[in-house]
Amino acid sequence: MRAAVPLLESDPDVFLRAWFSGRTDAIPDVNLLGASGELTALGELTVSLPCEEERSP
Repeated sequence: MRAAVPLLESDPDVFLRAWFSGRTDAIPDVNLLGASGELTALGELTVSLPCEEERSP
């Protein structure tokens, strides 16, 4: 994720990025939120990575 997000953010062909995953125990460390809604380690990493505020399509 640390390598992929900056690559996606700098690619002019990528307009938006999103994480689509339901909460599951089937895949370790895939959840962005814990059982009571707090950010997991992956969630913390996700919100700490760079995000371009506004892009024109």
